[in-house]
Amino acid sequence: MHRMGAEAVAGARSRLAPPEAGRIHGDAARRRPGRALGERREPAGALRVRATVARRGAQRVLRWAAGPIPRQRLTFVERTAAGQTQTLATTTRRAGQVAFTPLVSRSRTHRIEVLAARTSGTPRAQRVVARFVVAPAARAGRAQRVALGGRALKWRLPGARGFSVSLRYGDGTSLALTTTRAAARLPRALRNNERLTITIVGIDALGRPGPAATAKFGGPKPKAKRAAPR
Repeated sequence: MHRMGAEAVAGARSRLAPPEAGRIHGDAARRRPGRALGERREPAGALRVRATVARRGAQRVLRWAAGPIPRQRLTFVERTAAGQTQTLATTTRRAGQVAFTPLVSRSRTHRIEVLAARTSGTPRAQRVVARFVVAPAARAGRAQRVALGGRALKWRLPGARGFSVSLRYGDGTSLALTTTRAAARLPRALRNNERLTITIVGIDALGRPGPAATAKFGGPKPKAKRAAPR
């Protein structure tokens, strides 16, 4: 009986003894690796965002409403089929709106993408939430009504974003000017009987040149015809 009692006491001591260093026992051994005690698993809910795009004159208005996903930041981006992008808004609000001017592009269909990230900066999800149509950028036309008064040069060409102007004087001097207005100031006025050839090319919003318009000024005045004797 002394022997059985000693074995029972030894067994009880072994069960109460602290675990050896480096070994994991009990519930801790069944935990998934990489998760600390007390750590919460983030919910794996899908990104829920509804968005619409409405016209307001030359602008568009993006409106959105998001589901209750905590600790997130939403970034709305406009993207064209040509790969052009612009950021419209970055917010932590679940609902809101923003007005914007659509990108100028060759493509008609533009889409709105939302990028969700945790406020810590960790990316979470990305998806397309809306699409809208924009008229593609039109090429610049030909300059009209080219007029020269002294050193002031003017013309008309609505819709162009810029102009390339070439000057060629009668003595062989050539100059090139660029401007964003339908007007330019010549470096000097024409001298007596001097000829000047001006070429104007409109540039559209995508940087594409339009057809050239050429106008000639100066030179000797044509002689008046004499009336035939009666």
